[in-house]
Amino acid sequence: MQELQQRALYFIKMNGPVIPVQLSKNLKIDLMLAGALLSELLATRDVSITTAKIGTSPLYFTKGQDLKLQILREHLSDIPKKSYDLLKDAQVLKDEDCTPWQRIAYRELKDFAKPLEYTGVLYWRWYLASEEQILEKLKRPALIPELVKTEPTKLESPALIPELVKTEPTKEQINQQRDEPITEKHKIKPPQENHKEIVNSKKNNIPASILTFFDKHEIDVNETTVIKKFTDIEFKINLPSVIGKVKYLAIFLAKKKLSEGDLSITHSRGQRQNSPVLLLSNGELTKKAQKFLKENYNGSIIFKHV
Repeated sequence: MQELQQRALYFIKMNGPVIPVQLSKNLKIDLMLAGALLSELLATRDVSITTAKIGTSPLYFTKGQDLKLQILREHLSDIPKKSYDLLKDAQVLKDEDCTPWQRIAYRELKDFAKPLEYTGVLYWRWYLASEEQILEKLKRPALIPELVKTEPTKLESPALIPELVKTEPTKEQINQQRDEPITEKHKIKPPQENHKEIVNSKKNNIPASILTFFDKHEIDVNETTVIKKFTDIEFKINLPSVIGKVKYLAIFLAKKKLSEGDLSITHSRGQRQNSPVLLLSNGELTKKAQKFLKENYNGSIIFKHV
C-alpha cells in the first residue's frame, strides 16, 4: 500500500490536477482503491481537493498546481462562471457591492473566492492574489476597480421573479376556459374538470394539492419526474412573470419541517439543471432554515406551502 501511495503521489505531481478515474487507469487499479489512496494522501496533506467538480469528481492536486485549477471554469454553470470572471479581473471585490446572486456564488466558489475581512468589512479576493497584495490595494482605494453594475438577466433579478398570489378564477376565466380547446398543459379549469385531474394525479403518485396549485397560478408543466412516490417530485415548469413565461425547476418535498440541509440539496439540484427553484412542501421551514434561505438563496429558491 505504501508503494502504491508513493506512485499515486508521483503521478499527481507530474500530471495534476487529476480526477480519481485518471489515477485508476494510470496505476491499473480499480476506482475504489484509487479513492482509498487519494483519501490517504488527503489525510497526510500531501494533496488537496477542490470543491468544484468535473461531473461528479473533484480535482486532486499538489502544492504549486493552483494555477491549473482554472480548468474548472468551463464546468461551472452560467452565473458562477460570470462571477468567477468578474473576480478574476478585479482581484478583489467588496461583498456589499455585489449582487445577491454574486454573493451566493462567491460563498460557493471556495476554490477561487477567498474571504478577507478588512476594517470590519467583508471582501472577496482572487485565490491567486496574496493577502498582502490585496491588503495593499485596500489601503489605497484608488487601486480598487469600480464594480460595474450591469443589467441582470431574467434569472438573476429577484424583482422579475413573480409573487405567487393565491386567487380564485373569475367567472369570465371559467367561461373562457370552457370555450378553449383542452391542451396537455395545466390551465385554470372549472371545478368539475379540475376534480378529474386531481383523481388522475393520485394514480400518477402526485399529490392533488400540487396540480391544484399549478392550476391556480396558471403554471405550465413541461415534464414530471417522480423521485419518490408522493414525497419527492420534480417538475420542469413555465412560471408566469412580468416578462412572460420563465423556466423553473419545481421540487415538491413532503416533510413536516424543512431544514438548512434540505435547502442546500434543493439548491444543488437547481444548479445541476442551471435553473432557479420553486420549492413546494406541505410542511414549513424551520426558523433556522428561513434565515438560511434569506441569507444564502434569496432569489434562487422560492418557497411555497401547498
